[in-house]
Amino acid sequence: MSEERKNRLAQRQAARIEGLKMLNEDTHVVHDFVTEEEAQTLIDWANSVKDQVKIKSRLKSDDAPGERRAEFIGNLPDAPMPLITEIMARAATKFGIEWFAESPYRPRIVFHSVGADTREHVDPHGGVNAKHHMARFGEDNEWRCDQHYKGNLVLVAPDDGGEFYLIDKPQGLKARSIIGFWGGIPHSVSRVEAGERILLTFGWCKNIEEPTGE
Repeated sequence: MSEERKNRLAQRQAARIEGLKMLNEDTHVVHDFVTEEEAQTLIDWANSVKDQVKIKSRLKSDDAPGERRAEFIGNLPDAPMPLITEIMARAATKFGIEWFAESPYRPRIVFHSVGADTREHVDPHGGVNAKHHMARFGEDNEWRCDQHYKGNLVLVAPDDGGEFYLIDKPQGLKARSIIGFWGGIPHSVSRVEAGERILLTFGWCKNIEEPTGE
């Protein structure tokens, strides 16, 4: 085994150990989080712009034959932003994180076709040197986005496969389910075997030295 591969495996194991510490009461799963009407509004819009959502292979397993598409909502036309903004605010209240600072992680829409997956990964925190951070906030040493809390809302659940995992734990998400979790927990989506998966994903950031709101 090469040194590079050994280092990658060691980094992955370290991420899993750290992720297990965060896989606790801070993880929230809420079913029927949005109404059928709200979900349908988002689904209709997502399908209308699907051809403009870029195929992204970076987070897909090499042997997964299906398409994984992802794009920031702000880069797509006619997004129902009042509804999306309201859903994000509702999620922040449900997860108890209204006190978080505004996130540089903009909402995205993600499609998994048959045969697509998302390999296990952790979401990067911001950091003052992160390109997406500087593009939004400039070089601000007081703001780093040390921790990233995610909200994933399943709009369309596949008929088979496409299960969301935190480390090795399936989360049992259905259509209109949302999960809130720390982005530093290794997470993945198993291969979609039938149907399609459509996801709205967004997040919040904080500096670790900031108060917890207690």
